[in-house]
Amino acid sequence: MGRIISKNWLRLLFIFLMAFSITLIGGVAAKTLLHSSNSEQNTLTDKGNIPASSDNISENNTPATPTFINLQPTIDAWASTMPGNAGVMIYDLDNQKIAAEYNADEIFNMASVYKLFFVYDGYQQIDAGNDDSSAVVTYDRSKGGNLSLGTCLDLMVRESYNPCADPIRADEERYMRVENFINSTGLTQTSSAGLYSSARDITTFMQILWQHQGIDEENWNKLLDSMLNQPITTYDWRQGLPAGFSVAKVYDKVGWNYTGSYWSIYNDVAFVEFPEQNRHYIIVVLTEGIRSHTPTPVIELGQAIEQAVLTTDINTAQ
Repeated sequence: MGRIISKNWLRLLFIFLMAFSITLIGGVAAKTLLHSSNSEQNTLTDKGNIPASSDNISENNTPATPTFINLQPTIDAWASTMPGNAGVMIYDLDNQKIAAEYNADEIFNMASVYKLFFVYDGYQQIDAGNDDSSAVVTYDRSKGGNLSLGTCLDLMVRESYNPCADPIRADEERYMRVENFINSTGLTQTSSAGLYSSARDITTFMQILWQHQGIDEENWNKLLDSMLNQPITTYDWRQGLPAGFSVAKVYDKVGWNYTGSYWSIYNDVAFVEFPEQNRHYIIVVLTEGIRSHTPTPVIELGQAIEQAVLTTDINTAQ
């Protein structure tokens, strides 16, 4: 009897020790896994995979929309000293609203600004496969011989190059496409395939151009480069609105008529980007009768706008 009890006692003791060992090992393993999980969580946070909250970052990790700046007082002050006639509109692309306007519905001769309509159409036709960028448009010995459609679309903006623009505008199919585009988008103050228009209509067109529907990113970047990097040739294509900005990037297309003693027409249309402030504007300024050797009023407009934007942002940050 004593031997049976002794054997049962030993068996129970063995079972107890085995259960205790399993429990102890399981606890250590669970603690190790929990520590490993916490360490991984901390590593992700340290690497920035879980972004910290910020007043300037939205939930999808994109910069917040900058506050709207009313630029109407700036434009009114500028217009009061304008020596000729002008039509102006400034559109805030970030807040999608007009920041200022002056004589926005008055119709002006657009001069070479009309070329933007044909450039937009040209890039759309290339991307749609209806045109070949390598197709010859014209011959110009001063430019090295044959000029392709792709080259001409660049030169029409970068240097406002008429030997390219004239045959493209004279093409009946291209002309009618541009006219149909103008009519279908409700540009009621625009005529002659963009040769006459208003600040309001050109601003609407620039909004459409900014969206660049039907133009792939490669050609869109080509167009932006044509508007931003314009060389000093016989004329200085950036002597107007771009000359008024020192901080912002100005993607510009100019159009003018110089009589030999004064500017009977001087127009600038531009996308203006303030990189540090994350601000983007469309600025359209159309003028006639500036009786000076240089387009000083247009330069002063750029200076006034930049000062107003930068001053507002500095005051807001304080």
